[in-house]
Amino acid sequence: MPRLFNLEAFGGKKKQDDEGPDYISLGQGQTSRTPPRVPPKTVDASGKLSVAWRDQARFDKQLSIEAGPVTVTLDLSHNRFRSFGFLRRFTQLETLVLDHNGLTTLKIPEIPTLETLWLNHNDLTDLEALLTHLSEVTPELVHLSLLGNPCAPSFLNGGSLSQYIHYRCVTTAALPSLVSIDCSPITAEERDQADALNGSRGTRAKPRRGPKSGKSPKVSQGSTAAVSPPPPPPPSTAATPARGGGPPPPPPIGDVPPPPPPP
Repeated sequence: MPRLFNLEAFGGKKKQDDEGPDYISLGQGQTSRTPPRVPPKTVDASGKLSVAWRDQARFDKQLSIEAGPVTVTLDLSHNRFRSFGFLRRFTQLETLVLDHNGLTTLKIPEIPTLETLWLNHNDLTDLEALLTHLSEVTPELVHLSLLGNPCAPSFLNGGSLSQYIHYRCVTTAALPSLVSIDCSPITAEERDQADALNGSRGTRAKPRRGPKSGKSPKVSQGSTAAVSPPPPPPPSTAATPARGGGPPPPPPIGDVPPPPPPP
């Protein structure tokens, strides 16, 4: 059985980065591997990797090295992540779930392949800063969900109808590639309002490409996983809102966003 001792008493120091502890320095150039925070996992046939419900603040480095090149969907919900430098290794990532992480701000590396981003039930308050960042690092984003955040007024947090309409307009204007917000499709009227807002600001909207179809993500050499792009998360079957319109009702169970309000 290995002996246990106080590293600091012998001049040792823990070395770590935003991906969690990788090794411990024992002094005089000696190192010792530490157990990973997450047990080794394999990416399933659809390209999905789930590290949800781990109460983690750091991502295991070795896991990101092994799984990054073949992961299409990454679920990090119900954790405490703040740093996301490890996402640079996820070169095929199309769907990222960061629900319930207690995020007050978001800084992620550029992910040119990302199409779906869930940030539900965090503590994000600055919508303008968030949208500016996403416009720079997620140029192909198609589906964005911010339900339950202070920056996203809705029925969930007591937002008014006018606040909800303004939120969707500003979000659509900032991210013209979007097709849906909070799992509610962007309507032609909302698109016109966003274009008008961009016109009043003198902002030129980027062309809307929409979601990729029939695309087969690349699989790293040596991998036998047959990875296919996952569809966007399905909406729930929540009840239809009362006459007069208004923000969509909260989902009946879990974090599934509500359907769009009726025309």
